[in-house]
Amino acid sequence: IEAAAVQAVRHFGKFHLALSGGSSPIALFQQLATGHYSFPWAHTHLWLVDERCVPLSDPDSNFQGLQAHLLQHVRVPYYNIHPMPVHLHQRLCAEEDQGAQTYASEISALVANSSFDLVLLGMGTDGHTASLFPQSPTGLDGDQLVVLTESPFRPHQRMSLSLPLINRAKKVAVLVMGRTKREITTLVSRVGHEPKKWPISGVVPLSGQLVWYMDYEAFLG
Repeated sequence: IEAAAVQAVRHFGKFHLALSGGSSPIALFQQLATGHYSFPWAHTHLWLVDERCVPLSDPDSNFQGLQAHLLQHVRVPYYNIHPMPVHLHQRLCAEEDQGAQTYASEISALVANSSFDLVLLGMGTDGHTASLFPQSPTGLDGDQLVVLTESPFRPHQRMSLSLPLINRAKKVAVLVMGRTKREITTLVSRVGHEPKKWPISGVVPLSGQLVWYMDYEAFLG
């Protein structure tokens, strides 16, 4: 991540990084916060891959996790931090508030060609990634950059980058950890491109690089 950041800042003056929430990247966030003093935070823009439709101060909020484990320990300019607008007009992810369209507009305005320098993804045991779940009616194809989705897990309402937007990235990193992921990892390595069944299988950057990072347990269990 640091190498990608340094390269982007050297060439373009800024680095656009989209981060996933959940438990898997916590150790990574902590490592970035404490072990990388030369990271170009002042030129880094931080975006969210997905968010749960809860207030940003809620313990379930991905932004809250990012804040606790990374943001409060590094010096990122306030206006370079881009939480997803899930809480507008004292409502959560109401279609008429157009939060997804607002975030898409922000991305289009600030990120050249809506192509992130690096997107960090995880993978669920059902093959979901970001908040794109199997059989999702939105986000797996089409023109939308950001979508509202439904999760089988609580909290059910989510906002997520779409698969087409993720696939515009210059680099996509998939972080998979733990023995519970071994079965789906093996399955996904064999199924080919079937995003309706396993959304992670639809992560195929158009002209970017895809790298999987797995621990021993996820890979060999």
